[in-house]
Amino acid sequence: MATQSSSSPPVPPIRSVNLGGWLVTEGWILPSLFDDIPNNDLLDGTKLQFKSVVHNTYLCAEHGGGDIIVADRTAASGWETFKLWRVDENTFNLKAIDDSAVHFVGVDGNGVVVAMAATPGPSETFVIVRSDSDNSRIRIRASNGKFLQLQFKSVVHNTYLCAEHGGGDIIIADRTAASGWETFKLWRVDENTFNLKAIDDSAVHFVGVDGNGVVVAMAATPGPSETFVIVRSDSDNSRIRIRASNGKFLQYNIGIIVDLHAAPGSQNRLDHSASRDGSLEWGTSAANIAQTVDVIDFLASRYARSSSLLAIELLNEPLAPDVPVDTLAKYYQDAYNAVRKYTLQAYVILSTRMSGDPTEFLSVASSLFGAVIDVHYYNLYNSMFDIYTVEQNINFVRNNRSSDINTVTKQNVPLTFVGEWVAEWYVDNASKEDYQNFAQAQLDLYGKATFGWSYWTFKNVKNHWSMEWMIKNGYISLNNLPPSSPPIRSVNLGGWLVTEGWILPSLFDGIPNNALLDGTTLHIKSVIQDKYLAAEQGGGQTIVANRAVASDWESFTLWRIDETTFNLRVFKKQFMGIDSNGTVIATATTPGLSETFQIVRSDTDKNRVRIRAPNGSFLQAKTANSVTADYGESTNWGNDDPSVFIVDMVGGPQGEYQICNGYGAEKASQVLREHWSTYIVESDFKFISSSGLNAVRIPVGWWIASDPNPPAPFVGGSLQALDNAFKWAEKYNVGVIVDLHAAPGSQNHWEHSATRDGSLEWGTTDTSITQTVQIIDFLASRYANSPSLLAIELLNEPWGPDVPLEKLKKYYEDAYNVVRKYTAKAYVIMSNRLAGESNTELLDFASRFPGAVIDVHYYNLFNDDTFKNLNVEQNIEFVKNSRKAEFSNINKQKSPLTFVGEWVAEWKVNGASKEDYQRFAQAQLDVYGRATFGWAYWNFKNVNNHWSLEWMIKNGYISLKI
Repeated sequence: MATQSSSSPPVPPIRSVNLGGWLVTEGWILPSLFDDIPNNDLLDGTKLQFKSVVHNTYLCAEHGGGDIIVADRTAASGWETFKLWRVDENTFNLKAIDDSAVHFVGVDGNGVVVAMAATPGPSETFVIVRSDSDNSRIRIRASNGKFLQLQFKSVVHNTYLCAEHGGGDIIIADRTAASGWETFKLWRVDENTFNLKAIDDSAVHFVGVDGNGVVVAMAATPGPSETFVIVRSDSDNSRIRIRASNGKFLQYNIGIIVDLHAAPGSQNRLDHSASRDGSLEWGTSAANIAQTVDVIDFLASRYARSSSLLAIELLNEPLAPDVPVDTLAKYYQDAYNAVRKYTLQAYVILSTRMSGDPTEFLSVASSLFGAVIDVHYYNLYNSMFDIYTVEQNINFVRNNRSSDINTVTKQNVPLTFVGEWVAEWYVDNASKEDYQNFAQAQLDLYGKATFGWSYWTFKNVKNHWSMEWMIKNGYISLNNLPPSSPPIRSVNLGGWLVTEGWILPSLFDGIPNNALLDGTTLHIKSVIQDKYLAAEQGGGQTIVANRAVASDWESFTLWRIDETTFNLRVFKKQFMGIDSNGTVIATATTPGLSETFQIVRSDTDKNRVRIRAPNGSFLQAKTANSVTADYGESTNWGNDDPSVFIVDMVGGPQGEYQICNGYGAEKASQVLREHWSTYIVESDFKFISSSGLNAVRIPVGWWIASDPNPPAPFVGGSLQALDNAFKWAEKYNVGVIVDLHAAPGSQNHWEHSATRDGSLEWGTTDTSITQTVQIIDFLASRYANSPSLLAIELLNEPWGPDVPLEKLKKYYEDAYNVVRKYTAKAYVIMSNRLAGESNTELLDFASRFPGAVIDVHYYNLFNDDTFKNLNVEQNIEFVKNSRKAEFSNINKQKSPLTFVGEWVAEWKVNGASKEDYQRFAQAQLDVYGRATFGWAYWNFKNVNNHWSLEWMIKNGYISLKI
């Protein structure tokens, strides 16, 4: 009980509890309600499957109904399942399971059992006679007085409990009744005056009012402070007010949300919508929708003037896709208008559809003043939870569920309400502390809902489902819940200090022979043999010209020396060369003069080439099994020339190594210094700050620590650009995440790690790891004192199959320690391995380090098996469901902060509209907004518009302003 205060309901965020199982029956909450029903395992909606004893096969309504009943099925599924409509304890109608058309089992004029009738009559009425010795053995008397001989097999004994586990289990009613601690006994003083005694007779406590007006239950004997006057309403004696001895009326300051849990015809097939047999009829006609609006009108008119009316929820858990979006939206609008006839103060809650898109009513609700979106979250009812451990459940809440709630908790949208949640799971033998941690994780997260939350339920024979029990037994405490803090909303400045050619391809335009850069892979075909060159066994032997198709052993990767001179590396990393006899081989592990070739391209067809060996002669394929360097200078470039080859360039990186080595030191320095000084400028930071972003993630390369004279082929100058970024960040109050995007030797095969030829060398020696720790030391020491240093990311996207986890952990620990030499405030970000064993593989490790953050990157790209054929809605659903679930695995209690360090509103969908992109972007913002550290869009600028957050904001595709 609480002190007296103003007569208005509480304001959001609401902390509430559902009074489920009170005015709408749910048998699993209090099973004893059903104990006295005769034949109580055969209730309306019970699903039956019948097996013929003679045939040992199941009865089946052919086509789900509309035909005869047969007995030829060896297994039972939908068409072999029948629902009961109970007439009395022994008499029933049997409904075929196909809800798309209603068919009841009956007997035709010839005594044939059929499933034809749309409504049940005498011919569709049967008596079930059970064996005294075995209730599962039955006889069924038809309306003609004859028996059907069947063996009974029940899917669920109690239909009301079927929804708990998705169906298929038998529920036993073996729970004790609810506690009476919420009940008080009256001691009557006179007809209006009373003392109120707490129900616990083991110790006597009377309700009273202390000196501060706080209502307590402390006194062992009643006195003036424990005396109250009960004032009853003239029009409704069940409505009362209680005046305390200080003359003030008691008020609990509890708001009431009236929730239409069961609509006419059932809106979700479940027992708590009062379905007769699991059918869903709501919304199938205008009449039952109009009837439902009338119900809302009744509730609103009755309670609108109550100071405790907080909200009316228009419908609980409508089921998708059975309840169409348009039908529900129309109902919500009409029912909302009915509420607003009587009150402008009460909130109006719109439940999302079960199995629907949780954002699908945001736009509808946004147009309705005081509208609230309701979502329900349980770590149940999905097989993925069956094997979750304690920590996995908690992490799911902190990560995936956090992503879920961010999907609906947005700027400029309705308030959000977690209308049902519970601290229950499928974990066996969990301790009290486990439950406390699980409950607290949900309290912490759902406390961010802008309207609030409501626990399911207040009382239940299952203890963890009873908030009353959970509070009284110390499993849940609602005191001192921590406030939420805003996460980082940032953008990557990719393509600035670490080159990625696809971001700004024009950077490469001035490179001579720019189709042949370091890492370009060639397939080389002899025109005379009409076969591809190949390194036998992938390397270590001779080069032959006998392959009809090109694959790994037929691939040659360039190391560029100048615009026409190259080394050619084969599959097993040896270099092509010539031996003393002029035979072309691939045996050298490091290139020298014998492994240096000149590629001469035809003036008329750049794909026709001749290759001059270091001995001055050209390569020729005299036979399919012999490639030699002994052909002369002259050629007609014809197909009869064994020294002519056709090359297919099958791609290669366009990164920092390629641009520097392609231009050469002098020209590269000129090109890149111009790029660094113009691509990202101060006005960009001003735009970033004013657009709702509060940080930038800046990729840097390992050579920055050697500026101004880095190892060849890299050039100096990027350090000054990074210094400028910190100055601008300080001016515009933007945090800086310094991200080591490219480590010595490359950590992931790709151009953005500055690989020369797609090889991964990082971590293969202790030297490369030690060198990388020194680079982190350099960055931390240089920027630790800047107020804009938000975090240092130790390594971007190490490649899982090639970077061992234990080696990566060792590096992360060493690099973390050097950061902490200079700053205790900056976060230290540890990137998950791409294609690693699990996205949780670093959680336990990183949990040891204060201020550690786990970075994950999410793209609806780069995996054709998953994304190639997804349409707009499927991409959005993938984010809202799969991505959210994946993210929840790392967003856990007592785990490091989480960071979605890269994501983009781009996909493989052709012809998508602006609205499609907006929805896709918003879905990701909602999910990734749940990351406990924050997120960073990839990228700020890009010639591909959707990859440019600057373009997306300026053109109205994404809005981040509060």
